[in-house]
Amino acid sequence: MTGPEPAMERTGVWVHAVIRDIGAGMPGAGMPGIGIPGPDAADTGAAGVDAAETDGVTGVGGGRVRAVRAAGLTAIVSTVDLGEFGEQPLARNLENVQWLETVARAHHRVVETVGRRGAVIPTRLATIYRDDRCVAAMLTERRADFAAALDRVTGRTEWGVKAYASAAKASASRSYASRSYASRSYASAGSAAGAARSETAAAGAGAHDARPGTRYLRQRRAQLSGRDEARQATVANAEAIHRALAQKADADRRHPAQAPGLSGRTDWMVLNGTYLVSEDLGTRFADAVAALARRYPDLELELTGPWPPYSFAVVDEATDR
Repeated sequence: MTGPEPAMERTGVWVHAVIRDIGAGMPGAGMPGIGIPGPDAADTGAAGVDAAETDGVTGVGGGRVRAVRAAGLTAIVSTVDLGEFGEQPLARNLENVQWLETVARAHHRVVETVGRRGAVIPTRLATIYRDDRCVAAMLTERRADFAAALDRVTGRTEWGVKAYASAAKASASRSYASRSYASRSYASAGSAAGAARSETAAAGAGAHDARPGTRYLRQRRAQLSGRDEARQATVANAEAIHRALAQKADADRRHPAQAPGLSGRTDWMVLNGTYLVSEDLGTRFADAVAALARRYPDLELELTGPWPPYSFAVVDEATDR
């Protein structure tokens, strides 16, 4: 006769963010190194985090936000159902754009709310551990990495700048470049063009029939070359914009261009940059973006922020989950 089967784990712990230790006064439940809400803790808000600072925000999956403390750090977490967030269902759900958007918004709300109290390290989406002990072990193992990241982002926020080349402007630039290139081609031909015309006239009717095809090929080459020149000029302008903004930031990142399904636009995204800027210089940074938009009218600049420093606070968790 066999004994009862061990109960399967039905919940996991979703980690939203890591902040500095929120203080030794947090209620505990006798578990070393881990702060757990006591019986008097509110159902909303994080243990040890003032309820006014969390504004009653709920975590991913609708669970209440709470705190796990270890090694001088605090992880802001919520409990999730492994029936939805376990390895296999999570892999399926991540293919569902609507589900992913809902989860990402819930994750961001917690990060943004907690970030109002000070420096915050947002974790990667879908950072899930088996239980609070595993979260505490992660904090202990990566304490130095988190401390360095917190120092890096303290007093700073993230701004995003995207540059788009609209279809109309790109077409106009290509058309102008093509005409310009064609003019230079004909002008540079000089006496060679005259010689070619003489040879064509001497060749008779057969050569006369070939001239339209020759003209088409020449024009097509000029068009393609002009298109390449316009594209190179657009890329160069975007690079100049990025360099100018990077000089006004403490750190910068270039990200791959987003697909139209994510950006919501069909225009060519030629720049997708993020910039870590001191909180007291945010207005100056926004003014710099506006000035660059006037300087490069063929590109449309889109400014977003300030945000929690997602691009500059990444710490890869390398511990057992």
